Amino acid sequence: MRYLLSLSLMLFVITVNASTSDPVLVLFPIEIASVDADFEPEFGSALEEGLQQRFKVFYGPSVEAELNKEFEKIDCDAERCVQNVALAFNGELVADASAKRLGTGYALKLRIHNVLTGELIESRTHACRNCDGFAVMDAFKAMGKGEVIELVQQAIDVVEVQKKETPPVKKKNFFGRLNGLVVDTVKGTANLVSDTVQNK
Repeated sequence: MRYLLSLSLMLFVITVNASTSDPVLVLFPIEIASVDADFEPEFGSALEEGLQQRFKVFYGPSVEAELNKEFEKIDCDAERCVQNVALAFNGELVADASAKRLGTGYALKLRIHNVLTGELIESRTHACRNCDGFAVMDAFKAMGKGEVIELVQQAIDVVEVQKKETPPVKKKNFFGRLNGLVVDTVKGTANLVSDTVQNK
């Protein structure tokens, strides 16, 4: 009897743990322009860190190796290859992201979809204005967590506008005023000497 109770309790714990575990997600390499190619590992790692708050994430060399293996197959189309990659990691969710440079900022995109049902689970875009590489990393991390980052960007924009609208402080031309004072003093002294000479 005790054995049956212990076995039932163990099965219940296993079932609860399985149901509360994070879903598996395969993150593909970040799509970026060639000019930013050196930043791809950093952008990807930041996004991975954010996604780990919600998913069990597979990313990096192991995913790239599986992608290469699948796309080398002759009879593999894009949809089937992506499904096989997800299944290779015992998952059905895949994520693809991109960072496109636009002027002084970036357009960031994150899409998560189920490869078995074809359902789009999540789609996020973010206009990162006046961003450098560090700001892109922060934005990708926030997007991965599912956070709303527009308010943060608005605060940054307000600061930038205030910087532009604040007039520069005019420095007092101390030496110019001193030079004028000296010239006036010299002229006054010269006039006084001239008047004294004429009176004599």
